[in-house]
Amino acid sequence: MPDFLSHNAALEVTDTPEHLSLHLPYVIGYSVDSSHQDIGKSAGIFIVLSNIWMLLNIGRALNSGWPLQIQGDATFKVCAEAVGVLGIGVNSLGASNHWLALAIIPEDRESAEMYKQTWISISNAFHMLMTQYRKCHRAKCSVCEAVFSVKEQPHVQELLQDDDFNIRRILPVLLVDSDNSEAWRKFCREVLNLPADQCFAHLTGNICLAFSF
Repeated sequence: MPDFLSHNAALEVTDTPEHLSLHLPYVIGYSVDSSHQDIGKSAGIFIVLSNIWMLLNIGRALNSGWPLQIQGDATFKVCAEAVGVLGIGVNSLGASNHWLALAIIPEDRESAEMYKQTWISISNAFHMLMTQYRKCHRAKCSVCEAVFSVKEQPHVQELLQDDDFNIRRILPVLLVDSDNSEAWRKFCREVLNLPADQCFAHLTGNICLAFSF
């Protein structure tokens, strides 16, 4: 996995103006073959992108006190190239999805393995952010404030004491949502050991619209 925090290590002892950005995308996982042939069980092009703000959505969800719930989906025909986009996010009240990462994958190659590798990248990157990010030397830093305001809350502190997280990078997911994707459901069964609850609209064909004023 790329060390997206590599240039953060010296910030606390130098006067460099550089700093990690909350919203700049970083590569947190990849496997690329220019011929688009299979590499093991992963497809030829596979690039997982996230940023600090998105990764912190895991901590925000945990700190809410509600069970950690995730959902995933993939879409294709997003550009002229033969690629698709696969995403995994956390759920919050109001049926809102908050992205954790987006992966670029070959066209029509949505699979349980793709979801698995994306999830591994997310789990590893979040662990790295929570355990290796160092405060910079600045008196006031919006990036450091965002990271440590999440890290210092009780639920994340409890996670940081958990061997499953520290040794195996396992996040305490309790609920998963699904559309009609068998690939996502297979990932949930085989990796998370959870059944995937199916979206009402996808299950019934009835779309329920909710408006707030």
